Amino acid sequence: MRMKKIYTLLFALISITGVLKAQYSLTAAANEPIVGDSERRKGFDSTAALINSTGSNQLWNFTSLTSNTVPAVTSTYTTPSSVPGYTASSTFNTSTIARTDGTVSSFFKSTPTQFEFMGTVPASSLSLSFTNTAISAIWPVTSSYSNSDPFAGSIKVVVIIPSTGPFSGTQNVNASGTGTLQLPNGITLNNCLQLTSNLNGTGSVNILTVTATMTMSTTNYDYYHSSQKFPVLSVSYSKTTFKLGATSTPTVTNTAAITVNNDVFSGINEYTLDNTLSIYPNPANGIFHVMFTNEKNEKLSLEIINNLGQNIKTIELGNDNDINTAVDVSTLQTGVYYVKTTLGKNSVVKKLVIQ
Repeated sequence: MRMKKIYTLLFALISITGVLKAQYSLTAAANEPIVGDSERRKGFDSTAALINSTGSNQLWNFTSLTSNTVPAVTSTYTTPSSVPGYTASSTFNTSTIARTDGTVSSFFKSTPTQFEFMGTVPASSLSLSFTNTAISAIWPVTSSYSNSDPFAGSIKVVVIIPSTGPFSGTQNVNASGTGTLQLPNGITLNNCLQLTSNLNGTGSVNILTVTATMTMSTTNYDYYHSSQKFPVLSVSYSKTTFKLGATSTPTVTNTAAITVNNDVFSGINEYTLDNTLSIYPNPANGIFHVMFTNEKNEKLSLEIINNLGQNIKTIELGNDNDINTAVDVSTLQTGVYYVKTTLGKNSVVKKLVIQ
């Protein structure tokens, strides 16, 4: 059971997500996760067969979903060095951001053109370390996006004793559909983008005097809408085959998981906050203004984060109905920063250039 959970959580991390600022399009500026982001997802079951149909003008009806008893899981993005198990001498030393949910921690690398998956730190019985990374996104990701990328590195499993061996395969990511997504509670979201991610890998390790082989195959369907930074809905299927020795009977494990972005069922969401919050001028020179209409008079706070993920300035903006505050950044060096604004339990991150 523990092994099954690790596989499911591990490959769910392969799909990297973001806000759809334009119809059926994701970009590095708007979509890459940054340090300080968090994502809370709730598990669901279905009383009917799931139809993950592909193509344009689809109607994806998931109204049969029912919330299960598994607690919601919160994943946070943080600096790689803050993750337990990270060492500067590891293959993750060029990573720029890490994601952790308390069970599995994964490392990623951001470049000007793409976002790459580098592997995981040891997590119970399984970990991966890629010397040839798996590309999660080459920007921009549009409705015609398609990319196939080989990856290679090592796998570590704990069966009797910790054992490490080679692991390689291919990840395919395709923008496979557009259309309308229907969810429980009468929620209908138009202009959604469906991304399909297939990961297939094979590895082997020597356990004492026996060679064990492992084959993994995962398919994720992720549905994006402009109202959320992370996927509204994710459906994941995985199959693992583990064989200990040449003559043993393989152990085959199949799993399926359905998760929904918790913000979909909350009151004010990131879309509302993002589209009513103004930060200007940008680029800023010594000062910038924050303007926001706080309809529910919730507490509003602001953090300025540098490119290393360090929080260098925190400002409490209060809970007035109309907020228009000047922020002094004259002591900061020129460069790119991120402004994380939090309203109640929701937050949004915007890029800020200081000249």
